[in-house]
Amino acid sequence: MLLQNMIKNGQIQGEPLEISPGTCLFEPGKPNKGFYFLTEGTALFSQAGGTEEKIMPGKLLGLPDLMHEQYHFKVYFEEPAKAIFIPKEEMLHALQLHTALRFYFMQQLSRYTTQNIDAYE
Repeated sequence: MLLQNMIKNGQIQGEPLEISPGTCLFEPGKPNKGFYFLTEGTALFSQAGGTEEKIMPGKLLGLPDLMHEQYHFKVYFEEPAKAIFIPKEEMLHALQLHTALRFYFMQQLSRYTTQNIDAYE
């Protein structure tokens, strides 16, 4: 909800996108140019050798690669969807300005890391 409100209030700038079925937003090895805040539809997220996970609206796609130059995951769509593309530089700038956003990202990355650890145990 925090990220959605920051986008809505103009604290984070992004470009609205309409996504067609069959679109792959990013995949391993591709340059990390930014993040996608999913507003409508569902995305499929997969890791190399891992299982697919359905991502619902209200999630930020690409967050695990925040500090990487390349994506390490694949995100694609089987149905029409809408998202807001947030360039990496914009997101890093927003992180410098907004303490609440930094805490939100730490929480989300912690959940992601915990899920991955549980999957390998």
